[in-house]
Amino acid sequence: MSYRLSREAQADVEAIYRHSYDQFGERQGDLYYEGLVERFEWLDDHPLFGRSASELAPGLRRSEYQSHVVFYLPEASGVLIVRVLHVHMDPGQHL
Repeated sequence: MSYRLSREAQADVEAIYRHSYDQFGERQGDLYYEGLVERFEWLDDHPLFGRSASELAPGLRRSEYQSHVVFYLPEASGVLIVRVLHVHMDPGQHL
C-alpha cells in the first residue's frame, strides 16, 4: 500500500513547509514536514485510525497533526490525502 496526495494536498504541504521555514527556520520546517509524512505513512498503514468526517464527504476521515488536520480517503491501494488544513480553517469551505 502507499499513500497518494491530491493536487490540493500537495499544494497544502508545500505551503505549510514554506510557512514553517519562513516563521521558524529550516530545521523546524524540515521537522514539521517529516512529521506530516510520518502521519501520512501511519494513516496508510492504519486507514481507520482517524475519525469519520463523512458529514463533509462520503468515506472521508480526519486525523489531527499538531496545528493541522489531514483529511483522507481510505482506498483499496492505500489512502488518498485529500487536504491538509490548519485547525482554524473551515473544512466545509476548503473540501
